[in-house]
Amino acid sequence: MSEVDQVVVHLGLHKTATGMLQRQFFPACTDLNLLTTKQSQVLSFVSYVARTDPIYFDPDRARAQIRELLDNEKPNVLSNESLSGPPYAGVIEGGLDHRSPILENLKAVFPEAKAILVLRRQDALAKSLYRQYLKSGGTRSVRRFYGLGNKDHLPLFALDRFLFTPYVEAVHAAFPNGVLLLAFEDLIANQENFLQRISSFIGIKAPGIHLRKENATSFGPLGMEMSRLLNHIFRSLLNPGGIIPGFIMLGGEGSRRIKPLSILHDRWPGKGQIGKDSDIGQVVEEILAFSREDNRRLDAEFKLGLDKHHYY
Repeated sequence: MSEVDQVVVHLGLHKTATGMLQRQFFPACTDLNLLTTKQSQVLSFVSYVARTDPIYFDPDRARAQIRELLDNEKPNVLSNESLSGPPYAGVIEGGLDHRSPILENLKAVFPEAKAILVLRRQDALAKSLYRQYLKSGGTRSVRRFYGLGNKDHLPLFALDRFLFTPYVEAVHAAFPNGVLLLAFEDLIANQENFLQRISSFIGIKAPGIHLRKENATSFGPLGMEMSRLLNHIFRSLLNPGGIIPGFIMLGGEGSRRIKPLSILHDRWPGKGQIGKDSDIGQVVEEILAFSREDNRRLDAEFKLGLDKHHYY
């Protein structure tokens, strides 16, 4: 078997435990070779794949960036959620919310690869994406973030991306050798079975570990709104006009600039229940309603059992 035959691309989606799998599960699998953006060559590869127009994309150049990291004896798992598209389109420049060029570029580099894609019910996904946006310094209201307010404001996350069927079909077309399609809710319901399915698909033995929950902000709707307002003060990629640039924190990996609110998101105690009836709850319900018929179509086509998780 050639090294190309042994590539499995884990695409994400964002907010579907991609980081947990990268930090806890895949490293525990001794019979695979994990490629993540912690390796500088992989970072360069993902950036080139995700940002280059296929007209100008050179698959040989892309492959050369990570060739020395590929293992001929083990399955190579390339895991990065950016390969399912950018989390916030239009932050730097409008019109960059496209997934199909990434799939086209990946197919050009690894025509015989397989793919893993994890979905998440749209209301929970929308809430988690917005929380992450606020943690990263975002200042838009949830309605403006999703383009549900003033129609003159382009969304940072287009509603079409909650319609999974067209994307899933495109992933299958790009990876004809096999796609493992999972639901995040299956991980919550039966972690052992979820991880076993991933292991079987890759062709390895499951390591028999239990994943620990991590990086789950407990800000409720009121906390998120307070966070959004305070984000106006601090300078970030999402708010370059902020007054305060953040603080320098020293650590084992050197110094880095952090936003105080990101620490609050990570360390806020308990479950945020205040403000359950605020706009965030209404918006995510609207997004799930918008997605229900597509979820029904997806389930009919791919037999995922989404009905038991109330996708429709």
